[in-house]
Amino acid sequence: MFMNIIIKRSLYSESCAEIDIDNISRVHWDSLSGGYKCRQSGTSIYGYIDYGLGTELGLCSGQHAFYNSDIKIVIPCNLNKDSKEHRMAYNTLKDEAGIKPIQPRKRKENAPPCTKFILSLLKEHAWYRGDLRNAVKNAEYNVIFSDVIKRLLKQDKIKVSGSPNSSKQIISINS
Repeated sequence: MFMNIIIKRSLYSESCAEIDIDNISRVHWDSLSGGYKCRQSGTSIYGYIDYGLGTELGLCSGQHAFYNSDIKIVIPCNLNKDSKEHRMAYNTLKDEAGIKPIQPRKRKENAPPCTKFILSLLKEHAWYRGDLRNAVKNAEYNVIFSDVIKRLLKQDKIKVSGSPNSSKQIISINS
């Protein structure tokens, strides 16, 4: 029996395709996509499809032609909930993936959100990126540091000077 499901290369990619679940192997829970290795905050169901099928469906650029076996794909829950067929296929793969891993808390109990913690540190003085990252890590925040910094930049709460690839980038409060 054919059961179709919608897949993507990563949660953030715009292109998606519909395939039969029999074309998907090694189904598992993960938070890191294939291709550009995009990390997501939670976990989703991932699997692998044949490289040729992936390029045929437009999910893979083919820029790494030396790699010719399979590609990692994500099976997004939100794209597979509207149709009964997709929901059934998603639930089948969900059963195959096993129990969804419990995500660790993003912060210690009673600790402020990471953004507030960072802003409180920056009120004292400007920080080097590497030192600020270590302070966040030592305070036991389970976050992707670059995402938190990007969020604060987007909110215009901080300013930076230097390369984001350097631990010596200076981060300060935007006054």
